Amino acid sequence: MLLFGFSEYGDVTQFLSGYYDTNIGLKTEADSYRKIAADMGIDPDEILFLTDVERGVKHLCVPYRPLALSEARASAEAGMQVKIVVRDGNAPLTSGALRDFPTITSFAQM
Repeated sequence: MLLFGFSEYGDVTQFLSGYYDTNIGLKTEADSYRKIAADMGIDPDEILFLTDVERGVKHLCVPYRPLALSEARASAEAGMQVKIVVRDGNAPLTSGALRDFPTITSFAQM
């Protein structure tokens, strides 16, 4: 919430209706996105999920678990529309991400 209260355009929190953190679930698990959609009272396919993170992270607290789904893949598995936001300084996207997800560089492209 702090991030949106002090953006380069000022406080934009008035334009947001919900804040979700890891209390609802891990952001690399599809069920977390299903819970968010249910909390919002919206079908997942009506939600556009934007992320600038392609790759998942290893769960350090769960032994023998393979690389988790990325936020993009987890939200898509939950039924959401997904776009990856390409930003300066981020790691390059893999060919799989470029194949599987549309990319944008500006909100004007939505």
